[in-house]
Amino acid sequence: MKLLLSYFLIFLFVYAESICVVHTITPKTKNTISEIISNSNTGDTILIKSGYYKSRKILIDKSITIIGEKNSIIDAENTAELFVVKADNVSIIGLNLKNIAYNSLKDNSAILVENASNIKLKNNQIENSFFAIYIKRSHNIELHNNTIKSNSVKESLSGNAIHLWYCTNVKADKNNLSGHRDGIYIEFSKNCRITNNNSHNNLRYGLHFMFSDSCDYERNTFNHNGAGVAVMYSKYISMSYNNFSLNRGTASYGLLLKDISNSEINRNVFTSNTVGIYAEGTNRCMISENDFRNNAWALRFLSNCFDNTLSFNNFYTNTFEFATNKGTFRNKMENNYWSSAKIFDLNRDGISDIPHRPMTLFAYLVENHSETLILNRSFFIKILNLSETLLPSITPKDIVDDRPLMAPHKYDKNR
Repeated sequence: MKLLLSYFLIFLFVYAESICVVHTITPKTKNTISEIISNSNTGDTILIKSGYYKSRKILIDKSITIIGEKNSIIDAENTAELFVVKADNVSIIGLNLKNIAYNSLKDNSAILVENASNIKLKNNQIENSFFAIYIKRSHNIELHNNTIKSNSVKESLSGNAIHLWYCTNVKADKNNLSGHRDGIYIEFSKNCRITNNNSHNNLRYGLHFMFSDSCDYERNTFNHNGAGVAVMYSKYISMSYNNFSLNRGTASYGLLLKDISNSEINRNVFTSNTVGIYAEGTNRCMISENDFRNNAWALRFLSNCFDNTLSFNNFYTNTFEFATNKGTFRNKMENNYWSSAKIFDLNRDGISDIPHRPMTLFAYLVENHSETLILNRSFFIKILNLSETLLPSITPKDIVDDRPLMAPHKYDKNR
């Protein structure tokens, strides 16, 4: 009988320990958010009711869920960071976080996640934050439907909306990011999937990869940034179904590629950028089925780009279709549609019998003497380009599409 009673008491103790409690917080609650979290147990839920709360540096060191009702506002009052997550299996959902202080010595953030896994940050609004979401050495992270905006005016005084450092298996989906240095910054990370985000009006890049392999981004919109996306020192990156538009300035690109390899750039749209794609040290990449429309330069490839394939792309009314800094071009270019091409199809196979040279003499002059850009659209330049087309002698002979398409290439834009 005593043994049975002992088992029963042990069962009650274990059962009691496993019960998950919901702690409700209102603006009138005496204990602070930090105190209530500190007194909670693993598996508990913290429900923050609508209202205005002042707080700073809220440590989460156990597996809990924090849910905010609509208009639950937590204000750091420009003094410090807010949530610091140092536990696995934490969810932060539906909060409005604001006013995280700039600090030249510390990357203050609205939500800092460090050495953790299985983290969900969903449906949050973050305003006026130095760094908004900063994730270090963590894996299995879900960032969904967060709206993050700031009003930064200087790169050196601003942080990133989403910052990933040494992370794996991160999914960022349907986030709206604006007003920061970079919308999303990814460094030393792997297997990150970036989808359906709108990154706009950021000072530097909408999305920035550094030393991050085996990642993909798909169906994102990057517009009105200093540059749309920069992919640097990375490999095995997949970039598809994205929209790059209105990224303008003296050094603005829809997509900047620097020292990347073995990657795919497929079915994207580049519209009204200073440069659609700028490539430097880019090797063994497939660039296909993209639309380039109304860009100043559709493509700028430096001479240290090798073994890339450019095929089945559509080029519509770009000021310059192609430019390079040297006379060599060791890449494959064929089966593209060029709106400026002089085409003729005698056997009606859909491929022009006349090769197209997308780098004009004027593009060559501008690349080597930028001041000549002032002559753009002048009658003299038209005559110059025509003479080079008839008797090519200066523009690089390797830059040619021997099989240009007669009509724009059609592809599935709604996969």
